[in-house]
This record gives sequence, C-alpha cells and structure tokens, in this order.
Amino acid sequence: MKKFLFILFILFIALPTIANAKVINGERYVNQNGVVFEREQYNKLINIYSKSYIQTITYDEYKMITSSNINEIIVEEYPEILPCGTSFSSSAKTVKLIKNGNYITLMATWKGVPTIKSYDVIAVRLDGVSLSGSFTFKQTYISNGSLITSYSSEKQQFSNGFGSSFLLGTGTGLEISLTFLVSGTGNVYGSYQHASSTTTLNQSKKYTISYLGYGGVIKFDDSIKSKYDGMNGVDITI
Repeated sequence: MKKFLFILFILFIALPTIANAKVINGERYVNQNGVVFEREQYNKLINIYSKSYIQTITYDEYKMITSSNINEIIVEEYPEILPCGTSFSSSAKTVKLIKNGNYITLMATWKGVPTIKSYDVIAVRLDGVSLSGSFTFKQTYISNGSLITSYSSEKQQFSNGFGSSFLLGTGTGLEISLTFLVSGTGNVYGSYQHASSTTTLNQSKKYTISYLGYGGVIKFDDSIKSKYDGMNGVDITI
C-alpha cells in the first residue's frame, strides 16, 4: 500500500497539473484557473504576452503556448513613429501581434481608461494563410480590485479573416485579445478599432475584412466609419 501511494505521488508531481498549489520558495506560480508555471517560465510568458493574459489562460491554452520553444516566440517591434509593424502604440493604447509557432495572438492594451465605452471591434485579415479551427476572443480588466475575464463578443467570419464586436468593460487595465491557429505561409494583419462615439452592436457589425479598411483590416460601412478612431494596424509574417 505504501509503495502504491508513493508511485501516485511521483506521478502527480511529474505531470503538468491544473490543481491548486501555492508558490513554494518563489519557484512556482498558479494562475486563476489553477495552471502551474515554473518561475522562469512564468516570467518569460508575462513579458511576451502580459500578466493578465497569462493569469487567465486555461490549461488547454497553456499546452498550446508551451508546445513551442518559448525562446523562439516572435514579437517584432517598430518605433512608434512608424505607422505599421508588429507593434504599434498610440497615446491611449498599444496593439501587438505575437507569433508562437502557428499559434497567433492579437492583443490590444489600454494605457489609461477610455472616456467612451461602447462597441469596439478587433479583427484579423489573413493573406496566404488559413485559420485552423476557431478563434478565441478574451477581454480582461480590473474591477473592484478583482481581475475580470469576459469571453462575450459577437463574432464574424469571412473568407479572408474574422473579427469580434464587443462592449468595453467598466474597469481599469483593459486588455483585449484574439487567439488562433493558422496553417500555411503568408501574412497576418491585425486591427483594433475603438468607438470614439456611442455605437450600437448592430452598427459595430457593419464591416468587412479588406486591406482598404482601418489598419489594413476592418472596412466599416460608410454610415459608421466616422464613429471609429482609425488606429493603425499591425502585421506579421508566418
């Protein structure tokens, strides 16, 4: 019996786990979903993605993120004076694309708190590559001292891309992301458009995916185009 229990214990500590655990001597970190990270791994991932993003990933997402060599993840950055690149910042927010093998994340992070909180749009245009499976929308923010995660959005898919319309959360540290797998070789273009005036959900859905659109991605109907801020897009080669 003692030998059997000892074997179970060895198996438990040897395999990746989503069980609750404490930080032991600063060597392990456990996120909100019980996913366990070694300290070095955790520190690398929050620098590549963000603390809020890693704190809220599921175990399945963890397996995808760590299926490739973390040291080979690409997040190319260009000076903010350039309109395009894989990372573009405005005075209010930052948008970046992260290439982790074929696992891609488009992320928008607010530096402050937006005055207008209406229906924004985040979307991706694919050129030469294809979406493998579905895509995940996620919004995180701090409210009353707690980190809130929302997967609520109105998704749309097109032959050359996809996007989500969503209502901005009421809180600080707003962060929005689309995560997905691609196949093939080519380019991925990302755009986040903030509603600079009050917009309805139906209005926010009036767009197609086109290189002629905002950020080289989101082509709004002329009737609502002026409601969005027209922020530059980001792109990355696969």
